[in-house]
Amino acid sequence: MAEEERPVLDRVEQRRRYGVDCGDSIRFEAGSWSPGGEHLRQLTVRNVSQRTVKFKYELPRTKYFSMNFPTVMTLSPGMLTTLDVAFRPVKLEEYDDFVGFSVHVIEGGVAAVTGRFRVPVMARIAALKVEIPFGVDFGFCPTKETTLQRFMLHNCGQIDALFDWTVPAAGEHGTPFAVQPRSGALKAGASVELAASFFPTSASVYVTTAACTVRPNTEEQFAQALVETMKISGISKLTHLSVSEAELNFGEVLVGAPNTSRAPTEKEFVLRNRSLVRASFSIENVENDHDPRFFFSPLNGVVEAESTVTIKADFRQINWKRTMKNTAMRYFCKL
Repeated sequence: MAEEERPVLDRVEQRRRYGVDCGDSIRFEAGSWSPGGEHLRQLTVRNVSQRTVKFKYELPRTKYFSMNFPTVMTLSPGMLTTLDVAFRPVKLEEYDDFVGFSVHVIEGGVAAVTGRFRVPVMARIAALKVEIPFGVDFGFCPTKETTLQRFMLHNCGQIDALFDWTVPAAGEHGTPFAVQPRSGALKAGASVELAASFFPTSASVYVTTAACTVRPNTEEQFAQALVETMKISGISKLTHLSVSEAELNFGEVLVGAPNTSRAPTEKEFVLRNRSLVRASFSIENVENDHDPRFFFSPLNGVVEAESTVTIKADFRQINWKRTMKNTAMRYFCKL
Protein backbone atom coordinates (compact mmCIF):
# COMPACT_ATOMS: atom_id res chain seq x y z
CA MET A 1 0.00 0.00 0.00
CA ALA A 2 1.31 3.49 -0.89
CA GLU A 3 2.66 5.65 1.93
CA GLU A 4 -0.05 8.28 1.45
CA GLU A 5 -2.69 5.59 2.04
CA ARG A 6 -1.18 4.84 5.47
CA PRO A 7 -1.69 8.09 7.35
CA VAL A 8 0.25 9.09 10.43
CA LEU A 9 -2.33 9.24 13.23
CA ASP A 10 -1.88 10.75 16.68
CA ARG A 11 -3.34 8.91 19.64
CA VAL A 12 -6.57 10.91 19.54
CA GLU A 13 -7.29 9.78 15.98
CA GLN A 14 -6.21 6.21 16.77
CA ARG A 15 -8.79 6.07 19.54
CA ARG A 16 -11.52 7.66 17.45
CA ARG A 17 -11.10 5.48 14.39
CA TYR A 18 -10.02 2.11 15.74
CA GLY A 19 -10.32 2.16 19.52
CA VAL A 20 -6.60 1.63 20.08
CA ASP A 21 -3.90 3.80 21.64
CA CYS A 22 -0.32 3.37 20.37
CA GLY A 23 0.94 6.79 21.48
CA ASP A 24 1.93 9.71 19.31
CA SER A 25 5.47 8.50 18.53
CA ILE A 26 8.49 6.50 19.69
CA ARG A 27 11.30 8.91 20.51
CA PHE A 28 14.99 8.42 21.30
CA GLU A 29 15.73 11.85 22.75
CA ALA A 30 18.98 13.78 22.48
CA GLY A 31 21.50 12.71 25.10
CA SER A 32 19.91 9.29 25.66
CA TRP A 33 21.86 7.46 22.95
CA SER A 34 25.21 7.37 21.18
CA PRO A 35 26.53 5.66 18.04
CA GLY A 36 27.76 2.09 18.26
CA GLY A 37 25.34 0.76 20.88
CA GLU A 38 21.83 -0.66 21.06
CA HIS A 39 19.06 1.35 22.68
CA LEU A 40 15.55 0.13 23.50
CA ARG A 41 12.16 1.78 23.80
CA GLN A 42 8.82 0.13 24.46
CA LEU A 43 5.76 0.79 22.35
CA THR A 44 2.54 0.14 24.27
CA VAL A 45 -0.59 -0.84 22.33
CA ARG A 46 -3.82 -0.57 24.36
CA ASN A 47 -7.39 -1.50 23.43
CA VAL A 48 -9.50 1.41 24.72
CA SER A 49 -12.74 0.30 23.04
CA GLN A 50 -15.51 -2.08 24.08
CA ARG A 51 -14.77 -4.46 21.19
CA THR A 52 -12.06 -6.97 20.41
CA VAL A 53 -9.19 -5.64 18.29
CA LYS A 54 -6.81 -7.67 16.14
CA PHE A 55 -3.69 -6.00 14.80
CA LYS A 56 -0.37 -6.70 13.14
CA TYR A 57 2.51 -4.28 13.08
CA GLU A 58 4.87 -3.64 10.17
CA LEU A 59 8.63 -3.38 10.69
CA PRO A 60 10.47 -0.09 10.20
CA ARG A 61 12.05 0.10 6.75
CA THR A 62 15.54 1.29 7.72
CA LYS A 63 18.15 -0.97 9.24
CA TYR A 64 18.69 1.30 12.24
CA PHE A 65 15.37 0.45 13.91
CA SER A 66 14.32 -3.17 14.45
CA MET A 67 11.58 -5.20 16.16
CA ASN A 68 10.67 -8.85 16.61
CA PHE A 69 9.07 -10.60 13.66
CA PRO A 70 5.43 -9.42 13.53
CA THR A 71 2.50 -11.73 14.24
CA VAL A 72 -1.23 -11.14 14.51
CA MET A 73 -2.15 -10.09 18.06
CA THR A 74 -5.58 -9.95 19.71
CA LEU A 75 -6.55 -7.53 22.44
CA SER A 76 -9.78 -7.79 24.40
CA PRO A 77 -11.35 -4.56 25.71
CA GLY A 78 -9.05 -2.89 28.25
CA MET A 79 -6.04 -5.12 27.51
CA LEU A 80 -2.60 -3.94 26.40
CA THR A 81 0.68 -5.33 25.08
CA THR A 82 4.19 -3.88 24.78
CA LEU A 83 6.51 -4.08 21.79
CA ASP A 84 10.28 -3.57 21.94
CA VAL A 85 11.82 -1.15 19.43
CA ALA A 86 15.62 -1.41 19.14
CA PHE A 87 17.77 1.41 17.80
CA ARG A 88 21.33 0.79 16.54
CA PRO A 89 22.82 4.08 15.30
CA VAL A 90 26.10 4.25 13.42
CA LYS A 91 26.51 8.05 13.27
CA LEU A 92 25.63 11.00 15.45
CA GLU A 93 22.81 12.27 13.28
CA GLU A 94 19.02 12.34 13.35
CA TYR A 95 17.01 9.27 12.29
CA ASP A 96 13.37 8.98 11.20
CA ASP A 97 11.20 5.98 10.37
CA PHE A 98 7.72 4.54 11.02
CA VAL A 99 6.04 1.52 12.58
CA GLY A 100 2.97 0.54 10.56
CA PHE A 101 -0.22 -1.01 11.95
CA SER A 102 -3.00 -3.02 10.32
CA VAL A 103 -6.07 -3.03 12.58
CA HIS A 104 -9.30 -5.09 12.52
CA VAL A 105 -12.07 -4.18 14.96
CA ILE A 106 -14.13 -7.34 15.59
CA GLU A 107 -17.85 -7.19 16.29
CA GLY A 108 -20.12 -10.26 16.18
CA GLY A 109 -17.23 -12.43 15.06
CA VAL A 110 -16.47 -10.41 11.93
CA ALA A 111 -14.28 -7.41 11.16
CA ALA A 112 -16.53 -4.36 11.51
CA VAL A 113 -13.76 -1.79 10.94
CA THR A 114 -10.46 -2.27 9.12
CA GLY A 115 -7.68 0.23 8.61
CA ARG A 116 -3.99 0.99 8.52
CA PHE A 117 -1.88 3.78 9.98
CA ARG A 118 1.68 4.63 10.95
CA VAL A 119 3.38 5.80 14.14
CA PRO A 120 6.64 7.80 13.79
CA VAL A 121 9.83 6.46 15.33
CA MET A 122 12.66 8.97 15.60
CA ALA A 123 16.03 9.70 17.16
CA ARG A 124 17.12 13.23 17.87
CA ILE A 125 20.51 14.80 18.53
CA ALA A 126 21.15 17.80 20.73
CA ALA A 127 19.90 20.90 18.93
CA LEU A 128 20.57 24.60 19.29
CA LYS A 129 17.16 26.28 19.24
CA VAL A 130 15.56 29.35 20.83
CA GLU A 131 12.11 30.87 20.75
CA ILE A 132 11.38 34.60 20.60
CA PRO A 133 8.21 36.50 19.72
CA PHE A 134 7.48 37.06 16.04
CA GLY A 135 7.28 40.76 16.76
CA VAL A 136 7.00 43.49 19.40
CA ASP A 137 4.53 46.29 18.63
CA PHE A 138 4.62 49.35 20.86
CA GLY A 139 1.50 50.87 19.35
CA PHE A 140 1.04 54.60 20.07
CA CYS A 141 3.80 56.16 22.22
CA PRO A 142 4.77 59.72 23.19
CA THR A 143 7.74 61.37 21.52
CA LYS A 144 11.00 61.93 23.40
CA GLU A 145 10.02 59.48 26.11
CA THR A 146 11.14 55.89 26.67
CA THR A 147 8.53 53.13 26.47
CA LEU A 148 9.37 49.56 27.50
CA GLN A 149 7.90 46.21 26.51
CA ARG A 150 9.12 42.97 28.06
CA PHE A 151 9.32 39.63 26.27
CA MET A 152 10.81 36.18 26.85
CA LEU A 153 13.76 34.46 25.19
CA HIS A 154 13.44 30.70 25.67
CA ASN A 155 16.17 28.13 25.03
CA CYS A 156 14.05 25.20 23.84
CA GLY A 157 17.05 23.19 22.59
CA GLN A 158 19.39 20.85 24.42
CA ILE A 159 22.54 22.99 24.20
CA ASP A 160 23.57 25.88 26.46
CA ALA A 161 23.53 29.03 24.36
CA LEU A 162 25.08 32.48 24.05
CA PHE A 163 22.88 35.20 22.54
CA ASP A 164 23.66 38.60 21.06
CA TRP A 165 21.17 41.17 19.71
CA THR A 166 21.64 43.50 16.78
CA VAL A 167 19.04 46.25 16.36
CA PRO A 168 19.52 48.26 13.14
CA ALA A 169 18.36 51.82 12.52
CA ALA A 170 14.73 52.48 11.67
CA GLY A 171 15.36 54.11 8.30
CA GLU A 172 15.99 57.85 8.47
CA HIS A 173 14.84 58.03 12.08
CA GLY A 174 18.07 56.80 13.64
CA THR A 175 18.02 54.05 16.26
CA PRO A 176 14.96 54.51 18.49
CA PHE A 177 14.78 50.81 19.41
CA ALA A 178 17.03 48.78 21.71
CA VAL A 179 17.00 45.40 23.47
CA GLN A 180 18.41 44.90 26.97
CA PRO A 181 20.35 42.93 27.99
CA ARG A 182 21.95 42.95 24.58
CA SER A 183 23.89 39.74 25.18
CA GLY A 184 24.12 36.92 27.67
CA ALA A 185 24.14 33.17 28.32
CA LEU A 186 21.14 30.88 28.59
CA LYS A 187 21.10 27.31 29.85
CA ALA A 188 19.27 24.61 27.89
CA GLY A 189 15.59 24.66 28.81
CA ALA A 190 15.83 28.02 30.59
CA SER A 191 14.19 31.36 29.80
CA VAL A 192 15.20 34.96 30.36
CA GLU A 193 13.11 38.13 30.37
CA LEU A 194 14.35 40.87 28.04
CA ALA A 195 13.16 44.44 27.56
CA ALA A 196 12.67 46.20 24.24
CA SER A 197 12.78 50.00 24.50
CA PHE A 198 11.40 52.70 22.18
CA PHE A 199 12.59 56.34 22.29
CA PRO A 200 11.23 58.25 19.28
CA THR A 201 12.46 61.78 18.64
CA SER A 202 9.66 62.89 16.31
CA ALA A 203 6.09 61.97 15.50
CA SER A 204 6.28 59.22 12.90
CA VAL A 205 5.98 55.48 12.18
CA TYR A 206 9.02 53.41 13.14
CA VAL A 207 9.79 49.87 11.98
CA THR A 208 12.91 47.71 12.11
CA THR A 209 13.89 44.05 12.30
CA ALA A 210 16.13 42.97 15.17
CA ALA A 211 18.38 39.92 14.86
CA CYS A 212 19.28 37.56 17.69
CA THR A 213 22.44 35.57 16.94
CA VAL A 214 22.65 32.38 19.00
CA ARG A 215 25.86 30.36 19.39
CA PRO A 216 26.55 27.17 21.35
CA ASN A 217 28.14 27.72 24.74
CA THR A 218 29.73 24.30 24.46
CA GLU A 219 32.48 22.36 22.74
CA GLU A 220 29.97 20.45 20.59
CA GLN A 221 31.16 21.12 17.05
CA PHE A 222 28.04 19.93 15.23
CA ALA A 223 25.88 22.72 16.62
CA GLN A 224 25.95 25.63 14.19
CA ALA A 225 25.14 29.23 15.08
CA LEU A 226 21.68 30.45 14.12
CA VAL A 227 19.95 33.79 13.71
CA GLU A 228 16.36 34.50 14.76
CA THR A 229 14.65 37.74 13.70
CA MET A 230 11.97 39.83 15.43
CA LYS A 231 10.05 42.76 13.98
CA ILE A 232 9.85 45.86 16.22
CA SER A 233 7.42 48.65 15.43
CA GLY A 234 5.87 51.71 17.02
CA ILE A 235 4.01 54.93 16.23
CA SER A 236 5.03 58.10 18.06
CA LYS A 237 2.66 61.00 18.58
CA LEU A 238 2.91 64.45 20.13
CA THR A 239 1.20 64.97 23.47
CA HIS A 240 -1.45 67.63 24.12
CA LEU A 241 -2.24 68.77 27.66
CA SER A 242 -4.84 71.40 28.53
CA VAL A 243 -5.67 73.00 31.87
CA SER A 244 -9.19 73.58 33.17
CA GLU A 245 -8.40 76.98 34.76
CA ALA A 246 -6.42 79.81 33.21
CA GLU A 247 -5.99 81.44 36.65
CA LEU A 248 -6.40 80.49 40.30
CA ASN A 249 -7.37 83.51 42.41
CA PHE A 250 -7.58 82.94 46.16
CA GLY A 251 -8.62 86.54 46.87
CA GLU A 252 -8.00 87.92 50.35
CA VAL A 253 -6.98 85.23 52.84
CA LEU A 254 -6.21 85.77 56.54
CA VAL A 255 -2.83 84.52 57.73
CA GLY A 256 -3.22 81.11 59.32
CA ALA A 257 -6.92 80.94 58.46
CA PRO A 258 -8.39 77.49 57.87
CA ASN A 259 -9.71 76.39 54.53
CA THR A 260 -13.40 77.30 54.24
CA SER A 261 -15.87 77.55 51.40
CA ARG A 262 -16.10 81.35 51.82
CA ALA A 263 -12.34 81.88 52.14
CA PRO A 264 -10.68 78.86 50.56
CA THR A 265 -6.97 78.26 50.88
CA GLU A 266 -7.18 75.17 48.69
CA LYS A 267 -8.32 74.98 45.09
CA GLU A 268 -8.22 72.36 42.35
CA PHE A 269 -7.74 72.36 38.63
CA VAL A 270 -7.71 69.57 36.06
CA LEU A 271 -5.05 68.55 33.56
CA ARG A 272 -6.68 66.95 30.53
CA ASN A 273 -4.77 64.81 28.05
CA ARG A 274 -6.52 65.00 24.69
CA SER A 275 -3.95 62.91 22.81
CA LEU A 276 -3.76 59.16 22.10
CA VAL A 277 -0.59 58.71 24.14
CA ARG A 278 0.33 59.28 27.77
CA ALA A 279 1.74 62.68 28.77
CA SER A 280 4.22 63.38 31.56
CA PHE A 281 3.97 66.68 33.44
CA SER A 282 5.88 68.68 36.05
CA ILE A 283 4.75 71.86 37.86
CA GLU A 284 7.43 74.46 38.59
CA ASN A 285 7.50 78.04 39.87
CA VAL A 286 8.50 80.62 37.30
CA GLU A 287 9.91 82.91 40.01
CA ASN A 288 12.58 81.36 42.21
CA ASP A 289 13.85 84.45 44.06
CA HIS A 290 11.46 84.07 47.02
CA ASP A 291 9.92 81.37 49.15
CA PRO A 292 6.97 79.60 47.53
CA ARG A 293 3.46 80.43 48.69
CA PHE A 294 1.59 77.94 46.52
CA PHE A 295 2.05 74.21 46.89
CA PHE A 296 0.78 71.65 44.40
CA SER A 297 -0.02 67.97 44.67
CA PRO A 298 0.99 66.05 42.73
CA LEU A 299 3.94 68.09 41.49
CA ASN A 300 4.62 65.66 38.66
CA GLY A 301 3.18 62.54 37.15
CA VAL A 302 1.60 61.02 34.09
CA VAL A 303 -1.78 61.66 32.49
CA GLU A 304 -2.85 58.60 30.57
CA ALA A 305 -4.18 58.88 27.03
CA GLU A 306 -7.56 60.63 26.83
CA SER A 307 -7.68 60.93 30.64
CA THR A 308 -7.49 63.60 33.33
CA VAL A 309 -5.58 64.25 36.55
CA THR A 310 -6.79 66.59 39.29
CA ILE A 311 -4.17 68.91 40.78
CA LYS A 312 -4.63 70.34 44.28
CA ALA A 313 -3.27 73.87 44.91
CA ASP A 314 -2.67 74.98 48.52
CA PHE A 315 -2.05 78.66 49.41
CA ARG A 316 0.06 79.16 52.57
CA GLN A 317 0.74 82.72 53.68
CA ILE A 318 3.46 82.07 56.23
CA ASN A 319 4.74 85.56 57.13
CA TRP A 320 2.13 88.31 57.57
CA LYS A 321 4.79 91.07 57.33
CA ARG A 322 5.54 90.10 53.75
CA THR A 323 2.65 89.86 51.30
CA MET A 324 2.75 88.73 47.75
CA LYS A 325 -0.03 89.66 45.40
CA ASN A 326 0.65 86.72 43.14
CA THR A 327 3.01 83.89 42.50
CA ALA A 328 3.35 82.61 38.96
CA MET A 329 3.69 78.99 38.03
CA ARG A 330 3.91 77.04 34.84
CA TYR A 331 3.16 73.45 33.82
CA PHE A 332 4.55 71.58 30.91
CA CYS A 333 4.67 68.13 29.41
CA LYS A 334 8.14 66.63 29.53
CA LEU A 335 9.08 65.42 26.06
